[in-house]
Parts: sequence; structure tokens; C-alpha cells
Amino acid sequence: MSRPHPHSRKSAKAAPPDLKKQLWIVFGVALLAGAIAAALVNWDFLNATPPEQVIRVYRVHGCRCVFPWARALEAEGFIVRLSETETLKHTRARLRVPANLHGCHLGDYLGYFVEGHVDASVLRALAAQRPDGLGVVTQAVVNMEKEHSLSVRDERSPVLLIDRNGRTGVRFRPVGHRRGESR
Repeated sequence: MSRPHPHSRKSAKAAPPDLKKQLWIVFGVALLAGAIAAALVNWDFLNATPPEQVIRVYRVHGCRCVFPWARALEAEGFIVRLSETETLKHTRARLRVPANLHGCHLGDYLGYFVEGHVDASVLRALAAQRPDGLGVVTQAVVNMEKEHSLSVRDERSPVLLIDRNGRTGVRFRPVGHRRGESR
């Protein structure tokens, strides 16, 4: 058998890879990955979910009473974004929640704080009326002691609007609630 001459065109070595072609492939993959990352980061914007449908709920570790409330809101068409945090201190400060309110979870709805198991009908009324205030709280939460120990769920409790001066007043009543109704 004869060997090919070292300077002949038919060499045993493979031809060098086409560097330009490889760079285009790498560029294309990077561009695709960037587009996917951008879509994921901006998913809420691209999905165009109306803000009236979204409530952000922050809970401390150990809070389980938030789950039935979140499920009830979801059943009414709300999108609940639930986050667990070590403390609610920073969220309470950002939303300007009065110091005497201290539940184990806190909602952020359209820039209003939501303290207690506020009924979906009240959130809809809040979205429709957009009153000048900081947030809403159930009367049951206001009446509760330092510990989070509601003996009954407070969805049927009257809801108070906290105005910008920290004053409260009955503003909303959940559907089915009447003045003087006994519990």
C-alpha cells in the first residue's frame, strides 16, 4: 500500500472547521436563549393580566390560615401571587400599615394593603371605587389580640377602610352581611 504524499490534496487530516459557520450557530443559539429569557422575565407584561385581577399575598412561615382565603379568591377569578417571608415588617412599612395591625399574612391589592380575610366582593368594590385610603382591614382583625388567633374565619366581618390619616370607618360590607346581623 502506498501512502499519500504529505503535500497532496488528499491528506489524512480533517479539514479545519468553518469558523464563520460555527460563530453564526453560537450567535443564533445565544439570540434564542436571550429571547426566551426576556419573555420569561416579562411574562406578566406579555400576558397582560389586568391589575384588578391580581393580589399579592405575603405570609410568614407557619401561617396556614391564608390558604383557604387564597383559594376562595382564586375561585372568584383572582390571581393570587403568594410569597413566604421571614417577616412582614418591610412589606408593612412599604404599604404604610398601621402598627396596631399584626396578622400573619398581608395582601397588596392595587397599592392598598389588605389585612384579614377580606371577601372578594369587597376587593371588587375597592377596585371599582378606588377610595382615597391606605388599605382595608376586617373588623375581626382589628378586634383580635396580639396573637393571630381568630376563633372564626373573618370573611363575613365588616371591612374598614384605613384613610391616609390612619382613621378607620366601615366602608364596605361583604355580600350577605347586614347591620345588626348576629354571628
